[in-house]
Amino acid sequence: MRARGHALLFVIAVGIALLAAPVHAANRETVSTCQPLDTAYDNFVDGYRTFISGVDPLSISMRSHLNLPQLPDDSVAAVTDSSTCNRAAIAYGRNLTLPDTTTPRQVYLVRVSSTRYIVGDPLASS
Repeated sequence: MRARGHALLFVIAVGIALLAAPVHAANRETVSTCQPLDTAYDNFVDGYRTFISGVDPLSISMRSHLNLPQLPDDSVAAVTDSSTCNRAAIAYGRNLTLPDTTTPRQVYLVRVSSTRYIVGDPLASS
């Protein structure tokens, strides 16, 4: 899973982060916070799709570590909605070692079923 090595990942429960009241960060530009769909984004989503649906020991271990259920691969999808990506980017920034909700960032956002989202920052080093 090459994308895992290139992105700092967080699994964020919808009820906690993405369905919370919208948060407006200071100095936020009107540029979309969703990373554009491209091959890297596809690889990021496919990596999660593989282990979310996988039955091999590595997939089971990854799901357990991230507290994710086993689901069919069509339960995993890229998110491109700007509002949802914006809330995910803010939640991601809040969960950094040094919280930062003012730095503009474009994130990868993966929906897992209807209850979980996975956020990745392609510019973060892991």
